[in-house]
Amino acid sequence: MSANHRFEVVIVGGGPAGLCAALYAGRGLLKTVLLERGVPGGELLNTEWIEDYPGFKKIKGRDLAEAMAEHAQEFGAEIRRENVESIVRRESDGLFEVSTSLGAVYEAPAVILTAGGTPNKLGVPGELEYAGRGVSYCAVCDGAFFKGETIAVVGGGDAAVEEAAYLTRYAERV
Repeated sequence: MSANHRFEVVIVGGGPAGLCAALYAGRGLLKTVLLERGVPGGELLNTEWIEDYPGFKKIKGRDLAEAMAEHAQEFGAEIRRENVESIVRRESDGLFEVSTSLGAVYEAPAVILTAGGTPNKLGVPGELEYAGRGVSYCAVCDGAFFKGETIAVVGGGDAAVEEAAYLTRYAERV
């Protein structure tokens, strides 16, 4: 793509925060594009069941991600699967240029970064197969699923200690 695409808002990252930003920007009648390198939903896509999202007693992560994306699109936000490579602010007019791996350049006076994060993986057998079904990367998100069980926390930094302390609310043993 050689032509620049003009928007009022460019959102980088299609997890829950990006989808929420897209919904509200679109609802505010701003010409909005959300750029996501993969399928919109972020870490929701790695979570089988979600029991702590307002309005849903229990919903599959993939279903919630799809509903959030559809909702944002209903308000006019565009969602495009492109990997952002750079964001530069032009001195000449103050607009941001967001360049993607497909060669597209998006211009806007505002960019919202919601790139999120990806948990560190151990690379041990069974980790990927059991992610979201016994292997978790968020004590606050998933601790209640393991009520009364023995839980192992892997890690040696402050975050691991904080997660382990939090899990003592639920676990028989940490």
